[in-house]
Amino acid sequence: MDKNNKKIYELNAIKLAYMGDSVFSLYIRQHFIVNTDKKNADLNKCVNAIVCANNQSKLMDVIRPLLNEIEQEIVNRAKNLHFNNIAKNSTPEDYTKATEFEALLGYLYLTKQEERLQEFIKISLEKYYDSGRN
Repeated sequence: MDKNNKKIYELNAIKLAYMGDSVFSLYIRQHFIVNTDKKNADLNKCVNAIVCANNQSKLMDVIRPLLNEIEQEIVNRAKNLHFNNIAKNSTPEDYTKATEFEALLGYLYLTKQEERLQEFIKISLEKYYDSGRN
């Protein structure tokens, strides 16, 4: 691991999740803007259905078996965080898994692992379309 990636690896999991939340939202918004002709209200509904904690929790369950050792360590650090606030319409378990997912995406983004990041974004979109919510 090079010096820059080591520094990113050592970041607090909350900071990684903060970054990952933004990255995930951006990529999902980009997908719908570029690939659909939905109006703004419909765009917002689609994006919110994917980026919500409940959905991110389900996504974490799907991708967990695909993680390499370093990715699993990032996820474990996020899993061990303690929260005072939980998102409304979310259980503590879902919120924790969503934070794990976001921390992973934040780490991948900051370490410029674009191919791996895109793999998880693709899985997220496939799950959305498979659910019939589109």
